[in-house]
Amino acid sequence: MEEYFKHIVEWNFIAVSALLTLVMFLRSDSTFDMRVKRYFYLSSLLIVVLIVCDSIAIYYSASTNDVAVQNIHTMFDVVCYAIKPAIVMFLLFIVVRKDRQIKVIYFIPEVINIIAALSALIGPWVFSYRVNNIYQRGPFGYTVHIVALIYTILIVNELLKSFKDKNYYEGVTVIWILIILILATIIDSEADTKLLNSVLPTCLAFYYFYFYFHLSKRDIMTDTFNRNVFFEDMKRFESQITALMLFNMSDLNVRDGRENVNVWDESLMSMVRIVSENVSSSARIYRIGGDEISVIFLNEQKENIRFVFENIKKKMKNSDYLFASGLAFNDRKKGTDELMSRVNDAMRIDKSNIRAGRIFRQRQLAAETILNSAESEFTEQEMLKEGPLC
Repeated sequence: MEEYFKHIVEWNFIAVSALLTLVMFLRSDSTFDMRVKRYFYLSSLLIVVLIVCDSIAIYYSASTNDVAVQNIHTMFDVVCYAIKPAIVMFLLFIVVRKDRQIKVIYFIPEVINIIAALSALIGPWVFSYRVNNIYQRGPFGYTVHIVALIYTILIVNELLKSFKDKNYYEGVTVIWILIILILATIIDSEADTKLLNSVLPTCLAFYYFYFYFHLSKRDIMTDTFNRNVFFEDMKRFESQITALMLFNMSDLNVRDGRENVNVWDESLMSMVRIVSENVSSSARIYRIGGDEISVIFLNEQKENIRFVFENIKKKMKNSDYLFASGLAFNDRKKGTDELMSRVNDAMRIDKSNIRAGRIFRQRQLAAETILNSAESEFTEQEMLKEGPLC
C-alpha cells in the first residue's frame, strides 16, 4: 500500500500542482471571456476525474482472476478511455472560441468514443482484463487514438486559418502543445507509463499563460498590440525604426438604421483589416487610441514603405468609411518624440484636406440642387405662359 501511494504521488504531483496553479489564476483573472474560462474549467475538471479514475484503476491492476476486481478495473479504465479525447475536444473549443456557436459536428467523434468505451463493459471489442487481470486490446482498441487524432486535425485546420490571419504566436504555441501530447501518448502506449496525466494539465496551464501574456500585450477587439507595447517598442527599437504610419477614422456616417456603436466597430475593424493585409509580417501594428492605429516599420526600404502607404490609402478610399493617414520617416534621427510629432502633423493635414474636400462636395451638391430647382421652376413658368396645348 505504501508503495502504491508513493507511485501515485510521483505520477500526479506535477499534474495536481499545475491544475491548482491554473485554477488559482482563473479565479483571480477578469480579462478572459467567460466562455473561454468555462472551457478551461471543464478541461481541468476532466483531468481531475482522469487522475482519480486512473489512480483507482492502478489500485485494482494487480494480477488476479477475481472477476469482481477485473470488472472494477475495467469500469474505471472505461472512464479514462472516454475522457482523454474529450480534453483534446475542449482544446479545440478554445482554439475556435471566436465562433459564436460551437458546431454540433465537433461532438460526434467524442460520442462515438464514449460508446466504444462503454462497450468494454459488455464485450472485449475495445479492451478487456479477462486473463490474470492483464490488459488485452480488442479490434477497436485504437478508437481513443483515432478520435484524439481527429480533434488534432481539426485543431491544426483552425490554426492554419490563424497563420493566414498572421496570428503566428497562438499557432506555434498550440502546435507545440500537440507535439508534446502526441509524444506523451506514444510513450504511454509503448512503455505503460502515466506521462499523459502530467502532460495534459501542464500543457493546459501553458496554453492559459500564453493567453495571459498575449492579452497583456494585445488589444482584445482588434488583436493588434496595445498602447503600452507601442511606447515600449518606440524606445526599444528607436535606432531600427525606419518609418511610422498613423491612421484614424475621419468620418462616420450611420446608415441603414444601424446603431452608431455597430458602425463604429465595423469601421475600426475595416481600418485594421486593410492595414494588416497590406503591410509586411515584419511591421508591427498597434491600437494606440479608440480609433487610432499606428504601424512601426523596422529596417525597411523607403520605396517599399511609400508603396505600401499609397496602396493602403487607395484601399481606404474604396471602402465605406473615410480614414485620415500620416507617414513620417525616421531619417532625421532626432528621437521618437519628434517622429511622433511629425506623423501627427501629417495626419492633421490629411484630416484638413478630407474635411475641405467634404465641405467642397457639400457646397457643390447644394449648388446643383439649387440649379436643378431653378431649372424646374423656369420650365413650369414657361409651360404656364404657353397655355394649354388644346
